[in-house]
Amino acid sequence: LRYLSGEKTAEKINFVEPDFFEKYQVRWISGQGAEEIYPEQKEVLLSDGSRESYDRLLIASGAQPSIPPVEHLREARGVFVFRDMPDADAILKEISQGCRVVVIGSGLVGMDVTEALLHRGCQVTVVEMADRIIPLQLDQEAAARYQKAFEERGASFFLQAKVESCLIDSDSHARGI
Repeated sequence: LRYLSGEKTAEKINFVEPDFFEKYQVRWISGQGAEEIYPEQKEVLLSDGSRESYDRLLIASGAQPSIPPVEHLREARGVFVFRDMPDADAILKEISQGCRVVVIGSGLVGMDVTEALLHRGCQVTVVEMADRIIPLQLDQEAAARYQKAFEERGASFFLQAKVESCLIDSDSHARGI
């Protein structure tokens, strides 16, 4: 998020040493899915049909961000999810100081993005279905304190609110909710 906020470059956010993969004998296989695991043989069948052997197996499947099923939201241009560097780069191409941004969801990622966008000078409105921000981690009192701190930085909030539709223009750009 320090990259999205502009506080660090892509090179500066890397937290592993340059020789990490070699030093720890990590083999990165990009673009392949694990189809089957054979624990007795200590092998994984990959989606291209090849097999990869292992000494130890770590399954780090991650998560996929999703766009909620809101009318016009999934096909609108200018709507983003945030999970990785390409997502951050796509957001950075679209924002500018003073631009108005709506963040749907006030979980940890949503509030981190809110912080980064506020740092870049954006006007941020957060829409959350729960009665408080960061509802899975914070109780009412803690959430109120965090919300106040965000409001002091310029964020605004709609709690217990659900986005029903995304307003799009003739070029399918998102223009409002």
